[in-house]
Amino acid sequence: MAILLEFKYDKRLGLPGYSSHDFGVSMRTEVNNVDQIKEESERAYRLLQQSVDSQLSNPGFIPSENGKEHKQETKETNPDHWKVTERQRGLILKILNQNDLPESAVEEVAMEVVGSSMNSLRSGQASLVVGAILDRWGKHPISR
Repeated sequence: MAILLEFKYDKRLGLPGYSSHDFGVSMRTEVNNVDQIKEESERAYRLLQQSVDSQLSNPGFIPSENGKEHKQETKETNPDHWKVTERQRGLILKILNQNDLPESAVEEVAMEVVGSSMNSLRSGQASLVVGAILDRWGKHPISR
């Protein structure tokens, strides 16, 4: 007996000027045994999450507070001022070092992903930035 499973994953990111970007995907799959549901659910979640995150890593137009396009400027960056945990900071610096990248690369990712600099991240945004850095330059980057 075939069992039909349906999955949906979506995410919304808050941006400057009371704006947001959101994206979601859904899928259907079939398993032949109840024992396969857990494994298939984990696989589907991982696949859907990676798909959504890879699309949201480039938010496109970002309005500023006055409604005009926000210019994404790369600023001098000081890792000691990043609003991330010590563990996140260490991981980011390790990845930058392994890939011979400047610290300003992190600022560019932060602006692309959440629309703000590393030293003005809000709660939850740091994890999104770290995830994007891992996707781009970590050991197992997502295929694009």
